[in-house]
Amino acid sequence: QLLYHEHPDVNDAERTVSGRASQVKWHLEVDADGTGEEKGIEVDDASSPQLRAIRDLLERPQAALGIEERQTQAVTWRQLRRITARHMGLCGWTYWYLDQTDALAGIPLAILYLNPTRVFPVLSKTGNLIGYTLDKPIDEGGTPLEMRNVLPFFLEPADNGPYGAGLVQSIWTKALIGQVSDRHIATSLQAGGRLTGIISPKEPGGIADDKWEQFVRDYRNITDNPDAAKRLQIVKGPIEYTRMAATMRELMIPDLSKIGREAVLAH
Repeated sequence: QLLYHEHPDVNDAERTVSGRASQVKWHLEVDADGTGEEKGIEVDDASSPQLRAIRDLLERPQAALGIEERQTQAVTWRQLRRITARHMGLCGWTYWYLDQTDALAGIPLAILYLNPTRVFPVLSKTGNLIGYTLDKPIDEGGTPLEMRNVLPFFLEPADNGPYGAGLVQSIWTKALIGQVSDRHIATSLQAGGRLTGIISPKEPGGIADDKWEQFVRDYRNITDNPDAAKRLQIVKGPIEYTRMAATMRELMIPDLSKIGREAVLAH
């Protein structure tokens, strides 16, 4: 989730996918024959009150809650679908909480969104999922949640345990290339384009011993200053500079940034 906020390519990609997912046309059907093979009957205004209640709950998941109890990121069906798709893609899984399921013949009063970072699984001794807790693991005092009230969504089934894998895990290294490249560019620009290296007198005895320590202090003060590129060091005697860092051209920074971006967007 943090990478979505910090990495522009991950943000672009995931925002595009979740945005499209939230705009998909939908309707609610009843499985007429119980097999799921035939086209169902669409729920409309002529349907039973119970079916209309389910449809209305999906359209306005938190309409029954007070304004102060609603989640601003999941008030409408489109908002709920958008953040569900985003976290399902980024993290690999996410959850809805079916609030007050005894409100109307088993139909929840509201659907609340649960950020996957807040939900902790409760496992049996054999490793089977038997429940969830909120905000903390069960042995640290997390709030218990009944399994029937928690609805999980997985991008892919988990290989083991309760967690699936998100797409970010697959492109983490590629995304890191972009972040490191941007950081290197910014640092180089802040230093006025200067590269690290070694400065030494060209000739033995070029700077007297009693002046050398002062020269080192003065030079470090200048290079550590945010305005280092604007400052001039005047030295009595010839000085040699040996570069110890690769230039952006040698590192192929533009090419690496492009490769990282294309890999992130493609995946």
